Amino acid sequence: MQVVVVGSNPSNKSPDKTAFSLQTCSGRTIREWFSDIPGVSFVNVSDEPTPGNRPLLVAEIHANLVSLRTKLECADKIVVVGNTAAYALTLIGLSSPTPIAFLQMPHPSGRNRLFNNKEFRDLQQRRLQEYIQSTNRE
Repeated sequence: MQVVVVGSNPSNKSPDKTAFSLQTCSGRTIREWFSDIPGVSFVNVSDEPTPGNRPLLVAEIHANLVSLRTKLECADKIVVVGNTAAYALTLIGLSSPTPIAFLQMPHPSGRNRLFNNKEFRDLQQRRLQEYIQSTNRE
């Protein structure tokens, strides 16, 4: 099974512009979430960081939809991290005959205080495991 994890864009702290770089706290958290799941790849809507790590602009999202669709062609399961990636997948789904099924996970930013709550973190892990283990693509 091929699981594709989609983020928005690389952090300015990512020296090689990879999706969910281990050089960032968020990247280490995301990669830990998926450490026990084989066949995982990590991609971003955009391969370029933004000034000040700001969210992607709508025009930047639209400019990257074709390449993102290509990155998802072999995916059996898609997990998006954050609202920007979810928006991009929704746009791709709107132009397809059928919507694209995905699980949206919250971004584990240090600014997201919910991740200080162990029960919240455990709930997110359970949601992820249930989605990955489900037999359908949805």
